[in-house]
Amino acid sequence: MGGLAKKSEMTRPLERYKWWAQMAWREFTPESWAKARTIRLLETVAGGLPDDVQDRLDYYATRKTPYGYRAPLRFGSLSWGTQEMYYLDLMRIAKGFGKHFYLNVDFGVVTDIPPVATLLRSRPVAGDPDRSLLMPFNRFRHFYFPKDPYSWEDKAPGIAWRGRANGQPPRIALLNGYHDNPAHDIGHIREDDPFPGYKGFLSVHDHLKYRYIPGFEGINEATNLKWLLNSNSVAICHDMRFE
Repeated sequence: MGGLAKKSEMTRPLERYKWWAQMAWREFTPESWAKARTIRLLETVAGGLPDDVQDRLDYYATRKTPYGYRAPLRFGSLSWGTQEMYYLDLMRIAKGFGKHFYLNVDFGVVTDIPPVATLLRSRPVAGDPDRSLLMPFNRFRHFYFPKDPYSWEDKAPGIAWRGRANGQPPRIALLNGYHDNPAHDIGHIREDDPFPGYKGFLSVHDHLKYRYIPGFEGINEATNLKWLLNSNSVAICHDMRFE
Protein backbone atom coordinates (compact mmCIF):
# COMPACT_ATOMS: atom_id res chain seq x y z
CA MET A 1 0.00 0.00 0.00
CA GLY A 2 3.08 2.24 0.12
CA GLY A 3 2.48 3.82 -3.30
CA LEU A 4 -1.08 4.75 -2.38
CA ALA A 5 -0.01 6.22 0.95
CA LYS A 6 2.71 8.34 -0.65
CA LYS A 7 0.36 9.55 -3.38
CA SER A 8 -2.24 10.41 -0.73
CA GLU A 9 0.32 12.60 1.04
CA MET A 10 0.68 14.71 -2.08
CA THR A 11 -3.10 15.22 -2.29
CA ARG A 12 -3.05 16.93 1.13
CA PRO A 13 -0.94 20.03 0.40
CA LEU A 14 -2.57 22.34 2.98
CA GLU A 15 -2.12 19.77 5.73
CA ARG A 16 1.45 19.23 4.61
CA TYR A 17 2.29 22.94 4.72
CA LYS A 18 0.74 23.22 8.19
CA TRP A 19 2.71 20.22 9.39
CA TRP A 20 6.00 21.62 8.07
CA ALA A 21 5.29 25.01 9.65
CA GLN A 22 4.71 23.39 13.02
CA MET A 23 7.83 21.29 12.71
CA ALA A 24 9.95 24.27 11.63
CA TRP A 25 8.70 26.31 14.57
CA ARG A 26 9.59 23.48 16.94
CA GLU A 27 12.99 22.94 15.33
CA PHE A 28 14.09 26.54 15.65
CA THR A 29 12.69 27.39 19.09
CA PRO A 30 15.33 27.65 21.82
CA GLU A 31 16.34 24.42 23.49
CA SER A 32 15.63 26.04 26.87
CA TRP A 33 11.94 26.32 25.94
CA ALA A 34 11.83 22.64 25.01
CA LYS A 35 13.54 21.67 28.28
CA ALA A 36 11.05 23.71 30.32
CA ARG A 37 8.15 22.01 28.49
CA THR A 38 9.65 18.56 29.08
CA ILE A 39 10.07 19.27 32.78
CA ARG A 40 6.42 20.32 33.03
CA LEU A 41 5.29 17.18 31.24
CA LEU A 42 7.38 14.94 33.50
CA GLU A 43 6.01 16.68 36.58
CA THR A 44 2.43 15.99 35.48
CA VAL A 45 3.07 12.23 35.42
CA ALA A 46 5.29 12.05 38.50
CA GLY A 47 2.41 10.70 40.59
CA GLY A 48 1.63 7.93 38.09
CA LEU A 49 -0.44 7.46 34.97
CA PRO A 50 -4.08 6.42 34.51
CA ASP A 51 -4.38 2.63 34.25
CA ASP A 52 -5.40 2.65 30.57
CA VAL A 53 -2.45 4.89 29.63
CA GLN A 54 -0.03 2.77 31.66
CA ASP A 55 -1.32 -0.38 29.95
CA ARG A 56 -0.62 1.13 26.51
CA LEU A 57 2.81 2.32 27.62
CA ASP A 58 3.68 -1.16 28.90
CA TYR A 59 2.60 -2.58 25.55
CA TYR A 60 4.68 -0.16 23.48
CA ALA A 61 7.75 -0.46 25.70
CA THR A 62 8.29 -3.63 27.73
CA ARG A 63 11.38 -5.00 29.42
CA LYS A 64 11.59 -8.73 30.00
CA THR A 65 15.11 -9.72 28.96
CA PRO A 66 18.56 -8.19 29.59
CA TYR A 67 19.58 -5.64 26.99
CA GLY A 68 22.79 -5.86 25.03
CA TYR A 69 24.91 -2.85 24.13
CA ARG A 70 25.24 -0.82 20.96
CA ALA A 71 26.83 2.60 20.76
CA PRO A 72 23.86 5.02 20.90
CA LEU A 73 23.25 8.12 18.85
CA ARG A 74 23.74 11.57 20.28
CA PHE A 75 20.84 13.93 19.61
CA GLY A 76 23.28 16.60 18.50
CA SER A 77 24.50 14.36 15.66
CA LEU A 78 21.02 14.18 14.09
CA SER A 79 19.63 16.74 11.68
CA TRP A 80 16.85 17.44 9.18
CA GLY A 81 18.82 15.44 6.61
CA THR A 82 18.39 12.30 8.72
CA GLN A 83 15.06 11.12 7.22
CA GLU A 84 13.44 14.42 8.11
CA MET A 85 9.91 13.15 8.82
CA TYR A 86 11.25 10.71 11.40
CA TYR A 87 13.76 13.15 12.81
CA LEU A 88 11.16 15.88 13.34
CA ASP A 89 8.76 13.49 15.04
CA LEU A 90 11.57 12.37 17.35
CA MET A 91 12.54 15.94 18.20
CA ARG A 92 8.90 16.71 18.99
CA ILE A 93 9.39 14.53 22.06
CA ALA A 94 13.13 14.46 22.61
CA LYS A 95 14.40 18.01 22.09
CA GLY A 96 13.74 18.86 25.73
CA PHE A 97 16.31 16.31 26.88
CA GLY A 98 19.10 18.32 25.25
CA LYS A 99 21.47 17.72 22.34
CA HIS A 100 23.90 15.79 24.56
CA PHE A 101 21.29 13.11 25.32
CA TYR A 102 21.92 9.63 23.86
CA LEU A 103 19.52 6.94 22.68
CA ASN A 104 19.12 4.17 20.13
CA VAL A 105 16.71 4.86 17.29
CA ASP A 106 16.19 3.24 13.89
CA PHE A 107 14.36 5.27 11.25
CA GLY A 108 14.49 2.54 8.63
CA VAL A 109 12.16 -0.29 7.61
CA VAL A 110 12.68 -2.65 10.54
CA THR A 111 11.70 -6.32 10.23
CA ASP A 112 13.81 -7.81 13.05
CA ILE A 113 14.11 -7.28 16.79
CA PRO A 114 17.21 -5.14 17.50
CA PRO A 115 19.92 -6.27 19.94
CA VAL A 116 19.32 -3.32 22.28
CA ALA A 117 16.33 -1.21 23.29
CA THR A 118 15.60 0.91 20.20
CA LEU A 119 12.88 3.36 19.21
CA LEU A 120 11.17 2.05 16.06
CA ARG A 121 8.12 2.67 13.88
CA SER A 122 7.19 -1.01 13.61
CA ARG A 123 8.20 -4.37 15.03
CA PRO A 124 7.60 -8.11 14.47
CA VAL A 125 4.55 -9.57 16.18
CA ALA A 126 6.25 -12.93 16.81
CA GLY A 127 9.06 -13.39 19.29
CA ASP A 128 9.91 -11.24 22.29
CA PRO A 129 9.57 -7.60 21.21
CA ASP A 130 10.74 -6.00 24.44
CA ARG A 131 13.75 -4.35 22.78
CA SER A 132 11.50 -2.86 20.09
CA LEU A 133 10.03 0.34 21.55
CA LEU A 134 7.20 1.62 19.37
CA MET A 135 7.02 5.33 18.57
CA PRO A 136 4.64 7.22 16.22
CA PHE A 137 7.28 8.13 13.63
CA ASN A 138 6.33 9.74 10.31
CA ARG A 139 2.94 10.68 11.76
CA PHE A 140 1.93 12.72 8.72
CA ARG A 141 1.87 9.61 6.56
CA HIS A 142 1.08 6.82 8.99
CA PHE A 143 -1.45 8.50 11.31
CA TYR A 144 -3.83 9.95 8.76
CA PHE A 145 -7.51 9.66 9.72
CA PRO A 146 -9.75 11.10 6.98
CA LYS A 147 -13.45 11.40 7.74
CA ASP A 148 -15.48 8.64 6.09
CA PRO A 149 -18.46 10.36 4.40
CA TYR A 150 -20.24 7.10 3.59
CA SER A 151 -22.39 4.95 5.85
CA TRP A 152 -22.16 1.17 5.58
CA GLU A 153 -25.52 1.09 3.80
CA ASP A 154 -24.35 3.59 1.17
CA LYS A 155 -21.16 1.73 0.29
CA ALA A 156 -20.82 -0.62 -2.67
CA PRO A 157 -20.94 -4.27 -1.46
CA GLY A 158 -17.53 -5.11 -2.89
CA ILE A 159 -13.78 -4.82 -2.34
CA ALA A 160 -11.55 -1.89 -3.27
CA TRP A 161 -7.75 -2.15 -3.30
CA ARG A 162 -4.76 -0.51 -4.89
CA GLY A 163 -1.10 -1.05 -4.18
CA ARG A 164 2.04 -2.75 -5.36
CA ALA A 165 2.26 -6.52 -5.48
CA ASN A 166 5.68 -6.37 -3.75
CA GLY A 167 6.02 -10.13 -4.15
CA GLN A 168 3.55 -10.60 -1.29
CA PRO A 169 1.37 -13.76 -1.70
CA PRO A 170 -1.89 -12.20 -0.35
CA ARG A 171 -1.63 -9.28 -2.78
CA ILE A 172 -0.76 -11.50 -5.73
CA ALA A 173 -3.61 -13.91 -4.93
CA LEU A 174 -6.07 -10.99 -4.76
CA LEU A 175 -4.92 -9.65 -8.13
CA ASN A 176 -4.93 -13.04 -9.83
CA GLY A 177 -8.37 -13.93 -8.57
CA TYR A 178 -10.34 -10.70 -8.68
CA HIS A 179 -8.72 -7.95 -10.76
CA ASP A 180 -11.32 -8.39 -13.51
CA ASN A 181 -14.35 -9.06 -11.28
CA PRO A 182 -16.91 -6.29 -11.95
CA ALA A 183 -18.22 -6.45 -8.37
CA HIS A 184 -14.88 -5.10 -7.08
CA ASP A 185 -12.32 -2.42 -7.88
CA ILE A 186 -9.03 -4.27 -7.48
CA GLY A 187 -5.77 -3.46 -9.20
CA HIS A 188 -2.10 -2.58 -8.80
CA ILE A 189 -0.35 0.73 -9.45
CA ARG A 190 2.87 -0.32 -11.20
CA GLU A 191 2.48 -0.55 -14.98
CA ASP A 192 5.73 -2.51 -15.27
CA ASP A 193 4.80 -5.15 -12.65
CA PRO A 194 4.30 -8.64 -14.18
CA PHE A 195 0.86 -9.12 -12.64
CA PRO A 196 -2.62 -8.72 -14.08
CA GLY A 197 -4.82 -5.82 -13.09
CA TYR A 198 -2.85 -2.61 -13.60
CA LYS A 199 -5.36 0.20 -12.94
CA GLY A 200 -3.33 3.08 -11.53
CA PHE A 201 -4.01 5.25 -8.51
CA LEU A 202 -7.22 5.09 -6.45
CA SER A 203 -7.67 7.74 -3.75
CA VAL A 204 -8.49 6.99 -0.13
CA HIS A 205 -11.86 8.71 -0.68
CA ASP A 206 -12.66 6.31 -3.55
CA HIS A 207 -11.61 3.31 -1.45
CA LEU A 208 -14.12 4.39 1.18
CA LYS A 209 -16.98 3.96 -1.30
CA TYR A 210 -16.64 0.20 -0.79
CA ARG A 211 -17.58 -1.93 2.20
CA TYR A 212 -14.43 -4.06 2.22
CA ILE A 213 -10.82 -2.89 1.99
CA PRO A 214 -7.77 -5.17 2.36
CA GLY A 215 -5.17 -4.14 4.90
CA PHE A 216 -2.28 -6.14 3.49
CA GLU A 217 1.28 -5.86 4.75
CA GLY A 218 4.04 -4.84 2.39
CA ILE A 219 7.67 -5.01 3.47
CA ASN A 220 6.51 -4.56 7.04
CA GLU A 221 3.27 -3.25 8.60
CA ALA A 222 0.15 -2.39 6.60
CA THR A 223 0.37 1.37 6.06
CA ASN A 224 -3.33 1.83 5.35
CA LEU A 225 -4.59 -0.04 8.41
CA LYS A 226 -4.81 3.06 10.61
CA TRP A 227 -7.20 5.03 8.40
CA LEU A 228 -9.00 1.84 7.41
CA LEU A 229 -9.85 0.93 11.01
CA ASN A 230 -11.07 4.50 11.47
CA SER A 231 -13.54 4.13 8.59
CA ASN A 232 -17.03 2.65 8.20
CA SER A 233 -15.63 -0.12 5.99
CA VAL A 234 -14.42 -3.54 7.10
CA ALA A 235 -10.71 -4.39 7.01
CA ILE A 236 -9.78 -7.67 5.31
CA CYS A 237 -6.47 -8.87 6.74
CA HIS A 238 -4.23 -11.91 6.69
CA ASP A 239 -2.31 -12.99 9.80
CA MET A 240 -0.13 -10.01 10.56
CA ARG A 241 3.64 -10.36 10.92
CA PHE A 242 4.27 -6.76 12.01
CA GLU A 243 2.63 -4.07 14.09
